[in-house]
Amino acid sequence: MNKSCIKDLFYYYKYHALFIAFSVFVFGSIFYSFINHQIEQTNSANEPAPDLEILFFGEYHTEETSSLEKQIEQQFPNVDTVEINVEYSPAETDSEMDIASAQLRPVVLMKNEPDIYITDKTHFDIMTEMDVFYTIDSEEAFVQELSNDSLMWNPDDEEEIYGIDVSDSSLFHDSPVGGAEKIASIRGDSNNVEDALAWIEHAAK
Repeated sequence: MNKSCIKDLFYYYKYHALFIAFSVFVFGSIFYSFINHQIEQTNSANEPAPDLEILFFGEYHTEETSSLEKQIEQQFPNVDTVEINVEYSPAETDSEMDIASAQLRPVVLMKNEPDIYITDKTHFDIMTEMDVFYTIDSEEAFVQELSNDSLMWNPDDEEEIYGIDVSDSSLFHDSPVGGAEKIASIRGDSNNVEDALAWIEHAAK
């Protein structure tokens, strides 16, 4: 086979090779995350669960969460331990890395079971379609005091509130967690709904 034929073959198949390499990267990342999740579950099996878990999921960039955890613990005497995790996920997929991150969303949601999700609008909409949110009672006293603009409804049922927009909350003025939009929602099968509601009420005010 002469050099011209080899060059033509490489040109013709280079996009196929790139696609295969990218697919291997994506599925390899998913598998790696799954294995890490299993290891983390094994290591934390004997550790006491925190009183309140919060997951920032979306275009948030930080690994420093201890100051916010301490702030929440000080504000709520009945909450001794708070755990905050931040998982970056792009709102738009403009690059191959963004596409890979978007592909990992199901794994991220599988390995995290927080009491409260804090998301941007894009990820709130994605999770609404997955039916993972607790319905906040519209008759809650603090909800009655909020503007309609801050209430995030179930698009399929205008009487079900799935989240509260707390983007302007003073809690985040000095927070290391970046990102403009912050919609607070409660996981549907959370065991700490009462504490989660109390925190959202505090954040909303």
